[in-house]
Amino acid sequence: MPLIEHPDNTYEYIIVGAGASGCVVANRLSRNHKTLLLEAGSLDSSWELLMPQNCGNLWGNEKFSWNIKSETQKELSGNSLSCIVGGCLAGLQLSVPCVGSEDILQASIPGKTTGVYIGRLYSLYLFEIFVGHHSPFYTPPSQSVPKLNPGIEGWNYTEVLPYLKRVEAAPLNVTKYQRGLNGDQVEGFGIVESQTYRGVRWSPSRAYLHPILNRTNLHIVCNAMVSKILIENSFATGVEFLDRASKEVLTVNASKEVIVCAGGILSPKLLILSGLADKEELDQLGIDCVRNIPGVGKGLKVPVLVPIVTSNKSSRNYYYGEYGDTFKRKDLASRDWFLNHSGPHTSLGQPVSALIRTKNNLPHPNVMLMFMNSIFAPVPRRDGFQMDHKEQPGYSCVVTTIPCHSTGSVTLKTRDPWDDPIVHCGLLKDKRDLENAKEAIKAVRQVFPIFGFLG
Repeated sequence: MPLIEHPDNTYEYIIVGAGASGCVVANRLSRNHKTLLLEAGSLDSSWELLMPQNCGNLWGNEKFSWNIKSETQKELSGNSLSCIVGGCLAGLQLSVPCVGSEDILQASIPGKTTGVYIGRLYSLYLFEIFVGHHSPFYTPPSQSVPKLNPGIEGWNYTEVLPYLKRVEAAPLNVTKYQRGLNGDQVEGFGIVESQTYRGVRWSPSRAYLHPILNRTNLHIVCNAMVSKILIENSFATGVEFLDRASKEVLTVNASKEVIVCAGGILSPKLLILSGLADKEELDQLGIDCVRNIPGVGKGLKVPVLVPIVTSNKSSRNYYYGEYGDTFKRKDLASRDWFLNHSGPHTSLGQPVSALIRTKNNLPHPNVMLMFMNSIFAPVPRRDGFQMDHKEQPGYSCVVTTIPCHSTGSVTLKTRDPWDDPIVHCGLLKDKRDLENAKEAIKAVRQVFPIFGFLG
């Protein structure tokens, strides 16, 4: 991979963030343009990032992510949330991409093209592909073509769908099933389609960066935290970034554009640090206002995730399946994966998902159910938490409501780039999310006995 420690002085394009969006953009632009990809995290060479079944243990793992604590909320009884931000190539990107959930918002400055864009991809930390139902993207219903809300030219459901279908085949290597939820009927129960290939997780980095190891047009710098976008004459001309190891401040120029793909939390942080945000907010922080953009950091969407677990009267642990109930079953499963990339560790542990309506009069599904073939429970630890298997046989179902109605925000405590941003998740602020979650839990309680999950 074209990894370097010290970049050149000037590139045509500078991409900030090597998550899902950054990997794709770097691949495309570096075909014909000199491109620099800056990633604040580390490489993605660890086996922990490759084993599909290990995905739960990446949550809050300080080697691959950063744990940013949200502000407390009265809707959460005064508690805060752990906002896990990916800290390696491809991010954590165990993701459920939905058509329409990745958008490009242009921060335009009158009279000039800014060359500053925000790439955003919502993630649920599982390497699964989920297209979603088109109904939420109609606005208004009288239009013949489904539109995003708010509408962005060229990003409606119909126009984006062919691109997702194309990358499912290659380079993402999506495991397809005839009875998946990404066909014409995106409602009901279906087998989960995953980004795995020959027993390993197929991340955006492996799909879009690893195949172009010898491309001379692309340079990648890791452990590089971008602290400011440089603006001259209303145009983005480069960035300043901090070397996380040496703390050295470096400057790189961009002759064409700076593209920000740092995620829903760190992208607005960077824009605010660069003076591209609400002027009143910038004045309070002591940051010069380059452009007054009141919407930066607003409208954060944090979906409601409700884990439901149940034990099973049977003594069989279905996750280990063929390995039976011997005390060595974990060792046997690990042996098969490390030697042959085979066995239960090649599975995400979530074979089935469902899109359902909690009420018959709803125009489209409002709840997604993600079933797991073992009991998952949060295990507290110093740097956050992890999801771990329980030895007791059982099942889990993670419920999420769609769409998410509540909104939050991202702002800064200080103008120090090393400080974490202030994150207001806004979870359950809109009562519709709470009511939908309640109805979803009732639905799961009806589903479990039907499938014999309690016996």
